[in-house]
Order: sequence, then structure tokens, then C-alpha cells
Amino acid sequence: MAACSFPDYSIESDTASVLAHICSDGLLSAAETGIDCGGGCPPCQEGQPCKTPTDCLTLACVDQRCAPPSCEDGLKNGSESDRDCGGQCERRCEGGMDCGVPADCASGVCSGGACQAPTCNDDEHNGDETGVDCGGSCRACESGAACAVDADCVTRECAELVCVEPACTNGSLDEGETGVDCGGSECGPCASGEPCEEARDCASLSCDTTLHCAVAHCNDDILNGDETALDCGGRACKGCAELDVCEVGRDCQSGVCQSERCVPAAPTGVAISATGWQGTASNSFFEDRPSDAFDGDPTSIWSTGAVQVPGMFFQVDLGAVRAFYSVDFECSITSDAPAKLDIYLWQSGEPGAPARTRIVGFPKTSIQFATPQVARYVRLVLGEGKNAWWCMGELSVHR
Repeated sequence: MAACSFPDYSIESDTASVLAHICSDGLLSAAETGIDCGGGCPPCQEGQPCKTPTDCLTLACVDQRCAPPSCEDGLKNGSESDRDCGGQCERRCEGGMDCGVPADCASGVCSGGACQAPTCNDDEHNGDETGVDCGGSCRACESGAACAVDADCVTRECAELVCVEPACTNGSLDEGETGVDCGGSECGPCASGEPCEEARDCASLSCDTTLHCAVAHCNDDILNGDETALDCGGRACKGCAELDVCEVGRDCQSGVCQSERCVPAAPTGVAISATGWQGTASNSFFEDRPSDAFDGDPTSIWSTGAVQVPGMFFQVDLGAVRAFYSVDFECSITSDAPAKLDIYLWQSGEPGAPARTRIVGFPKTSIQFATPQVARYVRLVLGEGKNAWWCMGELSVHR
């Protein structure tokens, strides 16, 4: 599985302190393309000078300036899980391409960091299926499942895009129906104004006190109509809050929908509370705990207690899926700053491809992203060794 990698700047680990000074002195040096960025320093923001794509946070260098990430630039940048697909792009990734969450994939199936081809037993509504794992080229659907034509249904009856029993299309009020050809356990849901006995009899999922199906509206505390989350999203309701489910930007208060979640449109610089975080590490000095790196006290540090070798990692569970623009960490012992490292971000299961690679470590390091990332787990993995311990005084995640 191919994964996009950021550049190896070919900087020796024992010169990290010198490099850290060059990259923070406010002057343009020969090692930089912009002031304190590009070249051997951290990548530049949009609009700053560049020579190659790797000089830019967005991985897009156009006319020697860092350009915004685009879903048509032929690059894996922004929050894309693979080249020009997943993440912030409307285009979903095809089978075999990298993914971070199921929403990155056209199939809705992300396993081992790669999109899987749709099948008739993957518990997802994908391919040419009309229902989950049924209809289209898969087996026929049972009553109640979605359909497009009669052949999609075991009963060979598709009414109002729902598989129904034959009696549900005869134009009569039969036993078990609450309205003519609707309601009950055998037929499709009834439209607004039709008789009902319980919520499931209605397309709006709302049966009023007169036992008629109510019209779906934006403050009924029911996920109905074309809402994407409870009482928000869709064409009629207000925009949804951060991390609510969405389909397109207009579903969100921020106007940005990414990987089917509403995310902030721009960074705020506000740190996410570390309450409830849990840390793990591949190595820890006997008195140090991973939680020392996010306890709010820079004087209590975590360290490996062993020299840095490739593969050592530090991981944080944020307690819930969060949206953020940067991961920042520092080490008060300059010589123990990390060597080059990779960062992995994911929501559940195991990590797939790294979100950024070959990051040069400094006493104070900010790993920034051109578009918001949506993840619960953050893992830093050393990609290069160094004859010093790895320490961390404080790690923070910023919206």
C-alpha cells in the first residue's frame, strides 16, 4: 500500500539545536525558502515562497508560492486520505487506495488503512445495492428494504422505493396496514396525514396525538426528513455543530463537511482540553508516565529512558473523535528533542497510512495541517535514531 511521504531533509540529528535556531530567528537563511520555513525548516503556509511541493504545508507549490490544497492537483495533501480523494474531497477513494475512516471510501469499507472493493456481505450499502448487501447484483431484499425495481425484492413488489408484500400494492386497506397500502410491519411507511399507530408507521417517524403521521420538522427531536444529524442539516434545517454527521458543506454551521463530519473552517488556536486523555508509549523511563506529557505542567516530563531508535512511539487517546489543525509538543532538554518522526491519526481500530512523515523534531515542534484533521488517536513514531533519550514536557492539540 502506497503512502505519501514528506521529504527527508537530510539533516543530521546532532545539529537539531542549530537548526532550531535557524528556523526561529525571524531571518531568511540559505536553508529556507521563506522566513523560518521551507527547505530544511518546517513547511511553509499558503502564500509563502517555495521551490518544491515539499516546501509547503499543503504540498502544492505553484509559481514558487505555496498554494491551497486542491482535490484536483494530483497530490495527496490537505486532509485527503489518498491522492485527490477522501478527507475534504467529495470524491471517495476506490478499492486499494489509502483511507483513514470508512467515509473516505466509495465502498464505505476501510480495513487496514486501505479501501476495500464493495461486496455483497460487507454490511455496507455500496456498489449497485439498493439495500444493505441486497438488491442490484446481490441477493433480493426482504420486505422493508430499499429498492429501485421489483426484481430487487424477494416479494417482487417495489412500492415507493421500498420492498413490500403483494398486498401493499392492491389499493385496499388490508389487515395490518394503518393506511391504504402503508404502515404496519409489512408495508412501507405512510406519508404525512395518513393514519398511524406508532412512529415506525410514518415516513417522518412521528405519529401525532390524533394518530396521523406528522410532517417532519427541525425541532421535533427526531432524525427525519433529509436531516443529516438530529434536527440539523439538509435543505430546511439549521447547520449542524462541529463533528455532527453531514453530507455536504451546507449541512454544517462552519460550511465545511469532511469525511462526513462537520469541521471548523479555519484554525482557532484554541487547545483541546486534555481531560480524559490516556497515553501509552513503547518505552518509558521508570519514573515517567506518558500522562506527564499532557498534565499541564512542563516541568513533569515523559522520556524513553533509552536512546532513540526507529519505531519508538508515543500515543494519545483523546477520549473521543475530535477535529483539529495542529499537534504541538516540546522538550525542555534540547539534546533530547525527537529525531525525524511520522504522525498517525485515526478514529478507531488500527492506524493506516501516516498523516505526515519525516517531520524534523525540535525542542518545540508544531505539526500543522492545511485542513482540519478528524481523529481520536494520535501516534508519534520515530523514523530515525539518535544517541539521546526522547523526552516530552507537554503535548497539546489545537483546533
